[in-house]
Amino acid sequence: MSSLAGYLQYLFAKVVSSSLFKGILGLLGLTADYVWQLPLISKLLPVLLLFILDMILGTVAALKHKKFSWKRFFSGLIKLGMYTLFLLVCSIVDSLFHWTVFSDLSLGFVVGTEFLSILKNMSKLGSKFPSFLTKKLKELIALEFKIETTASNPQNTVDKKPTI
Repeated sequence: MSSLAGYLQYLFAKVVSSSLFKGILGLLGLTADYVWQLPLISKLLPVLLLFILDMILGTVAALKHKKFSWKRFFSGLIKLGMYTLFLLVCSIVDSLFHWTVFSDLSLGFVVGTEFLSILKNMSKLGSKFPSFLTKKLKELIALEFKIETTASNPQNTVDKKPTI
């Protein structure tokens, strides 16, 4: 029975870190947009604030665990540029067709991604969360480490999935 629980935990970690889950967060952002009807420019400020908070927490966590690297720091800045470009392109597509769907979904995706990253960084810094959330954050961090390790050294890593 414990192997079934381990497998279910593995699946949950995969789902939470998936693009589908972030897309669902995007749908929540779309719903919130229809409630408040804010233009895209006013939406970018909270994204920028979330990104800055994420960068600060990530840098502090990396320094605390002695894993800071300038390469990773600058890749975060490149990520900000890509987010901005992504949101801009979606906004342009929406304005061409008089829609708001693409910019709202993309904004929700970016906010969801940054929010999860902030939670992971806070967890790495030792912030206390409810037990169910703490367990899932640890799984996400372990999954993220596993994916980074596999990407950087694919020959020497084995994906060990729990067996049923």
